[in-house]
Amino acid sequence: MIVEQLVPRPARVEVSELVRRLRQAPRDCASPFHPARIEFSAAVSRAIFDHPAARSYPELLAAAFWLRRSEVLRLAQQFSVLEAGGSLRVPRGLAFHLPPTNVETMFTYPLMTSFAVGNLNVVRVSRSRLGPQVKLLCEVLSGVLAQARFTEFSRELAVVSYDHEPEPTAALSREADVRLLWGGDQTVAQLRAVPIGVAAHELTFGDRFSFAVLRPDAVLEAQPDARSTLAERLFRDAYWFDQLACASPRLLVWVGEEANVDEARRLLLEELARVITARGYRLAPGSATAKLTFTYEALIDRPVERVHQLGNDLVLLSLKDLTAFDRGHVGFGLFFEARVDALSDLVDFVQRKDQTVVAHGFSSQELTAFARSLHGRGVDRIVGFGDALSFGRFWDGYDLIAELTRTIHVTEAADAVRIPEAATVE
Repeated sequence: MIVEQLVPRPARVEVSELVRRLRQAPRDCASPFHPARIEFSAAVSRAIFDHPAARSYPELLAAAFWLRRSEVLRLAQQFSVLEAGGSLRVPRGLAFHLPPTNVETMFTYPLMTSFAVGNLNVVRVSRSRLGPQVKLLCEVLSGVLAQARFTEFSRELAVVSYDHEPEPTAALSREADVRLLWGGDQTVAQLRAVPIGVAAHELTFGDRFSFAVLRPDAVLEAQPDARSTLAERLFRDAYWFDQLACASPRLLVWVGEEANVDEARRLLLEELARVITARGYRLAPGSATAKLTFTYEALIDRPVERVHQLGNDLVLLSLKDLTAFDRGHVGFGLFFEARVDALSDLVDFVQRKDQTVVAHGFSSQELTAFARSLHGRGVDRIVGFGDALSFGRFWDGYDLIAELTRTIHVTEAADAVRIPEAATVE
């Protein structure tokens, strides 16, 4: 079966030949965080920063920042802690990535994390979703892999494109030692039905929901510059991917006195509207129509008390309470809003589907106590405003540098339990 290869160079390739090439890669630099792998990551970072079109996409620049040498070295330091007590961490082998289609740059992070720890990698991107950012990233990766010092890596990394043909997915899944599935719950369920090897490992990233918690006092008491910064950070969290990223907050929960909420809301929304205008964010007609339709449906089906609209790009729907809250959402700058007296009031609200809580105005002790009180009900990350989309080692409850490697436990013979020669087993 033939697929379109985008990286390391454009070509039509046979899947079996692609796998053969990957499996026969030299692997001289296969150890996790080998200096050559760190240098490759740094080279990709520089190439993105230097690309003339990259500045049009702040999310690409964020990926380039994450790939810098200093950031990868910091990750390498964290990885070294895993190798303790006789535990040796080694690559799993061949990683097959099926990234989400709603966030074009997302495949960069798991791919480069997997690459850093020494795996072979194949990324599948949908032929019908080859947007400008995917093309730019593929161009950058191909350009860096073409450098003579990275020739070895050009044989162990591939990005391929095909649509919904089941045969390539089935063939690559059979060969994979670890498979990463991203998408809606239905998509992930369909992909999980495709068999993998008995010893293969699988990570799934399905539908998730994220929300923000903030104290109205923290907004009211802030200096104008601080409120402006808060709005900038909320814009980054919500608007970079049209609020469609799983970590983007879609619900704002005020935690505190009801009397303070109206003024705090007004100040925050006015600042956010100013940022939206300054950043030149504009909805496409189709997106605007979908958002308007969703708003009308919410007014009918949900306990919406008030609608706050500041232009076409910012709509906030105030809810009476969070009872039976429906986490369905359209994106495109629409927020639900509710109020509670204390963080503890959200414990029963949280579901396993909830991924990221973006917080402002709380101490680390308060947030830690809240996280502990959930007892596994949900929430994988609690971050400050502006960091919702900051990818890291921990995502959806996984420790990726641990999940993308496996453990070899080394025990010296002198430390092993010895069975006396005369012993018998009955």
